[in-house]
Amino acid sequence: MANTLSVLFWLHKAKTNREGRSPLIIRLTYKKFRAEQATGFYVSIKDWNAHKQRVKGDRSSAQQINSWIDFASVRVGDLFRTSIQRND
Repeated sequence: MANTLSVLFWLHKAKTNREGRSPLIIRLTYKKFRAEQATGFYVSIKDWNAHKQRVKGDRSSAQQINSWIDFASVRVGDLFRTSIQRND
């Protein structure tokens, strides 16, 4: 099996709060093993683009979340490559 890591961001719509915002979840998948963790961000369902895995709009909160998504994706990839190189 290939050494591939999948990183997915999605909204946990079942846990939508009173303001209509859902928690943003990061899911890591490696060799059919999944790990999920809440990011601490809450996003309005109407502002979420599931295909692009980004928050829509130009607001500072949307830009902050989108930049965090970019950072987290790169950081997870770096940690994965380091782990593979060490044979962990």
